[in-house]
Amino acid sequence: MPKGRRPSRRAHILDELDLRLLALLRDDARASLVALGRALGLGTATVHERMRRLQAHGYLAGFHARLDYARLGLGLSAYVMLQTQQVAAARATLDENLRRMPEVEELAWVTGEFDAVVRVRARDTAHLQDVLFRIADAGQRQVRARTLVVLSHPFWKPGPDLTALALGERVE
Repeated sequence: MPKGRRPSRRAHILDELDLRLLALLRDDARASLVALGRALGLGTATVHERMRRLQAHGYLAGFHARLDYARLGLGLSAYVMLQTQQVAAARATLDENLRRMPEVEELAWVTGEFDAVVRVRARDTAHLQDVLFRIADAGQRQVRARTLVVLSHPFWKPGPDLTALALGERVE
């Protein structure tokens, strides 16, 4: 490919090694090239090139650490379901305002009874109440909210089994 030209994000077909590499990185973003190569039976230069290609084609969007929010003083987690105006300007304003709120971890626009789901982290119920009031203000009071407080997390997975899904396997 000529220097300076970006590859098309659709041009690359993933093979089984790509899927295994993505799964390894999903499970441990700090894994070394040596460890990844050992797990895949590849040399470090080959792993590095595959990672570079996966990033260039948009399959690898970032590297993240999983934090213990309770240890950080944000042990209360909640999902806030929002009903709002389905107008592009209203959605953009809400999106921009929620993005600036430090307690907001995630915003997803959804279908069904609610228009959006927001995941928030708070210190305690008083802090959560303050966050909920600010979420309502973020939508310029044109937002109705319902809140689900998370009581426990029986398990957490970093994502779906990529190789099983790619190979069309069904897990029952």
